[in-house]
Amino acid sequence: MRDAAADDALATLMLPFEAGPLSWPAEGGALFLRARDGYPLHRQPRPGLVCEQSFRPEAERLERSGLTLREADGDGAER
Repeated sequence: MRDAAADDALATLMLPFEAGPLSWPAEGGALFLRARDGYPLHRQPRPGLVCEQSFRPEAERLERSGLTLREADGDGAER
């Protein structure tokens, strides 16, 4: 099992937003495809972040952490 607190790939993905080269969108947010939960997603506020994950265990982990989850079936509904 992956340690969510030590997820180097997720930390690297969020690095441009945390180090300053990119600003998190003030409006509209972002869609994170094949998302997985981890500490880097919670270090800073991420308003408008919507996650998509078709693998049920990862989707449940995202929901438990309080992130907005979009169904992977393409209907656009959020949970």
